[in-house]
Amino acid sequence: RIAPLAGQTQTKTVGTVDWTSSDLELGCEGGAAKDPQMVGLRFAGINLAKNKVIKKAYIEFEVDEPTAADPCVLKIWSEDNDNPSTFTNTNNALTSRPKSSDFITWTVPAGYLNVEDEKGNTPEITSLVHANLNRAGWAKGNAMAFYITGTGRRVVESYDGEAPAAAALV
Repeated sequence: RIAPLAGQTQTKTVGTVDWTSSDLELGCEGGAAKDPQMVGLRFAGINLAKNKVIKKAYIEFEVDEPTAADPCVLKIWSEDNDNPSTFTNTNNALTSRPKSSDFITWTVPAGYLNVEDEKGNTPEITSLVHANLNRAGWAKGNAMAFYITGTGRRVVESYDGEAPAAAALV
């Protein structure tokens, strides 16, 4: 899901969620500095036990549109919640959720994730996943949610646009 954030060139209403988009614009919609937004990704039914140690975790994407705007620097947070609920179609549905204090900065290489149907990964988000697995209320089968904001632009597939090519937590 996508929610516009305040920006100097903002053209969309801040806090509204776009439920009809067939893709996810990581960073900004419409170019390098236009319409900054937050993308929310929720992965249900995580089959990992509490306190499980994992070696590597990342999110895999498939490019929807080759429309990169560089430089592209993104930040990735996890939701600070034992079992994040499904996103709702209400204003500020993404921006109002509690985020982890830790985040991963992803400086996306120029041109990366800019060829249609190309697959690519975030950097490791292992620390964010471990923080969730180590929560007091974590249980096998819970969901995890991640949020991405930043500058620049990469356009990747969404579940609603092409479910088999949607983002995957690996």
